[in-house]
Amino acid sequence: MSKDTSGRLIAVFLVLLLGAWVTACATQPSVAPTSPAPADTPTPSMPGEKPRPALDGEALLKERCTGCHGLSRVEQARKTETDWKKTVERMVGKGAALTAEEQAAVIKYLAETYAR
Repeated sequence: MSKDTSGRLIAVFLVLLLGAWVTACATQPSVAPTSPAPADTPTPSMPGEKPRPALDGEALLKERCTGCHGLSRVEQARKTETDWKKTVERMVGKGAALTAEEQAAVIKYLAETYAR
C-alpha cells in the first residue's frame, strides 16, 4: 500500500471516528433531573412552605456534565460568571439535563471555583 493511500485511509478513519463520537454525544438519551444532594443553604420557597435545601453545583456538575466530557476540561477553564452562564446555556442547548434552578447552582459553583 502506498503512503498516499495509507494517509487517506487514516484520514477517513479519523473522520468516521469523530463523526461517531459527535453522534454518540448528541444522541444521548435525555436523563430526567434527579433530586440534588442537600446543601447547607436553603433555597427560596413559597410562603408557608418548608425551605428547600440549596442545590449542590459541584454534584450537579459531576453528575450531569461528565457524560460528554471529563472534568479536566472544566478544571482547566477560567471564566467570568457571565462566560460560565453562556457555556452552561450552550451545553443545555446540546442536551445537558439541567433545570433553570440547577443551571443557576452550576453557574454559581463554576464562577466561584473556576473564576478568571
